[in-house]
Amino acid sequence: MDGHKVTLLALGGAGCRIIRRIAGTPGAEKLRLLAMDSDTESLKESGLPAENCIIAGMNLRSGRGCGGNDILGRSAAAVERPRLAKILEGTEILLIIGGLGGGMCSGGLPVILGVARHLHITTMLMLSLPFAMEGYGRRKQADDRICSDLLPLADCLIALPNDLLFSTLAPETPLAQALELADVEMARTAVALSSILLAGNIFSADVATFSALLKPNALCSLGVGVVSTAEGESLEAAVEKMMLSPLLGGPAELQRADAVIFTVIGGTQLSLGSAKSVLDLACSQLDKSVDRKILIGAGSAAAWDGMVQITALTVRYTDKKPETPAVAETPVRRSAAARRNLNPSDAAFVQQTLDLDTDDKGIMENSTPDFFNGEDLDVPTFKRRGIFIDQGK
Repeated sequence: MDGHKVTLLALGGAGCRIIRRIAGTPGAEKLRLLAMDSDTESLKESGLPAENCIIAGMNLRSGRGCGGNDILGRSAAAVERPRLAKILEGTEILLIIGGLGGGMCSGGLPVILGVARHLHITTMLMLSLPFAMEGYGRRKQADDRICSDLLPLADCLIALPNDLLFSTLAPETPLAQALELADVEMARTAVALSSILLAGNIFSADVATFSALLKPNALCSLGVGVVSTAEGESLEAAVEKMMLSPLLGGPAELQRADAVIFTVIGGTQLSLGSAKSVLDLACSQLDKSVDRKILIGAGSAAAWDGMVQITALTVRYTDKKPETPAVAETPVRRSAAARRNLNPSDAAFVQQTLDLDTDDKGIMENSTPDFFNGEDLDVPTFKRRGIFIDQGK
């Protein structure tokens, strides 16, 4: 796949900090890298050229940032809708990275997702969540934003608690080093996610098949295992590291998935047999008695010489409806006299209809959806509340 078909957009201060690490990661050269923020200093930290940076709401905020206010973040992103639509033309997969809890990312995400949906772009979010020590309110605000505004619009959402990123570090690790390692882990994970689509010169997971596995209200997790073949590490060790990856959520998360995507990428010496062996070992971690969709891909690139990486993306659909067994109706026995006296106007003879009415948005039908607290604000209030209006007919 051509690199411009997959765009990675860093949103907000955390995203700009992470994308600086991504630019130097093997495999990033195939990605189109963009950064967007209302803070000009934050955009400078991204390390991207000026033509790849989007200053959001310059006339509103004068490049000073949103100060953690998500309403200002939404306003700053909203004025950039036409520019975003032009920049994202031709993109098939949009991967957005950032940190919830601030202003630009929390407020701007619904706007960007609305633009992407209008352009029929598959969207994937990789977002870090606030630390538990930052307070219950801040974390709850991030969780509520995911449930009410992001899940209905995104095709794939990977939420990464900051506490989870630090779970593998020793308590005595210096704070500056811990933050740097967390950024590196996020950068590596973002590139691993994109490698599912960009590493297919042996056999690939194409965009159409990949997009078919994703749909709104999909929660995902990502496990990454990297080994150095130059130092004699085995391919089996890569699968073990993938299973122990803190971002995967453990083997239980793998078994709960409705779909799993495995991808292996290595150097130019990676053979078809080695790739198949690693993927077979990864697939063997799944319970064979559960019916789930599995997609695999493998590729090689010179940037990965001396290394092999196995990636597992789990997809869990949150909109599945529990199956209820059909209840057999008990036949009603009527006497001959009762059958003769039946009135065709009785309820038993009335053809029942299904309630298939849809909410009519009127002139807003083809506009970008605007969700707030899980409600589509383009639908009139009386329809959202189920209020009947007597029109005097």
